[in-house]
Amino acid sequence: GNVIVLKKNPNYYLTDKDGNTLPYLNGIKVKFLKDKKSELLEFKKGQLNMMYRMPTDFIIEIEEQTAQKTGVYGAYELQRTPEMATHLLCFLNNGKMFGNKNLRKSISFAIDRKKILEAVLNGEGYSHAIYGITPLDAFKGYDVKKIRGYDLNLDSANYYMKKAGFKRGADIPKITLELNSDGERNIAVAEEVKKQLKENLDLTVDINVVTTAQLAENTQSGKSDFFRLGWFADYPSPENFLWFFYGKNVPASDDKISYPNLTRYVNPKFDALYEAGLRAKTQEEAYAYFLKAEQVAMNDAPAIVLWYDEGYRLLQASVRGLDNNAMQYRDFTAVYFIPDKKTP
Repeated sequence: GNVIVLKKNPNYYLTDKDGNTLPYLNGIKVKFLKDKKSELLEFKKGQLNMMYRMPTDFIIEIEEQTAQKTGVYGAYELQRTPEMATHLLCFLNNGKMFGNKNLRKSISFAIDRKKILEAVLNGEGYSHAIYGITPLDAFKGYDVKKIRGYDLNLDSANYYMKKAGFKRGADIPKITLELNSDGERNIAVAEEVKKQLKENLDLTVDINVVTTAQLAENTQSGKSDFFRLGWFADYPSPENFLWFFYGKNVPASDDKISYPNLTRYVNPKFDALYEAGLRAKTQEEAYAYFLKAEQVAMNDAPAIVLWYDEGYRLLQASVRGLDNNAMQYRDFTAVYFIPDKKTP
């Protein structure tokens, strides 16, 4: 639980252009640190060569100093890449409370996503999510901006609250938002959502922080009505995000495991369009079907899409050949170190 060491394969078949055997590194040591501030401290001491994601409180300072090559962080390299990743809050769509589509829509309209990205995350994300579940600008030819999602609109929030059968949010039983404790930003975002729903809808939300393993069990078995999730692409296609809402992955019995459709959202129209995209002969045709399917899903508000992510990585100045990418696919084949200039 503290470290993983990956050793070099001395018989690896690839060589570089000069005939040197690859990889250059003798191995990779992966350390597990629960607190991002402790991780940043270890990085500054030189105990880490790379760290993925920064402590939220330090984002602005790190951005400014790495750009200007000044201050404590000026010697490091900050890599930023839009990721194929979306962060959302999910409803259990076949549950007693959130089986009500209008209630889901009301809550979706009551959240200020831009404020969450800018004030809570200090901009550590690519964009606030006002379109669909598919990340913005992630897939060439797939125009997410054609999808009508949700943004802060209190008139619409109150309209759908009444349409759901409630005069005001205070009439709704207390809601519990379940999330894993993996990083401070999860809790910070949850606290902001709780605050906004109280102010905008007079809706009371409790926050329940559990282990990642417990969250996985609760969401797959349908025990959690409202939960946080980050969806990262398994492969570079919008289809991988729509798969999350595919109704035919939902078991007929509520006591059976549902994966990847943790929301247990089912809409035959969505499924038909999704399947048509899978059968399409060209990418252009597939994308046209997927866009229609995604719009159907967003109209039903099965989840609250909060923001599209961006990969922040901090590297020591000595690291070379470790490029960033939208899937956080890490190829260490040709990574190497250059000598520290401070060393005689």
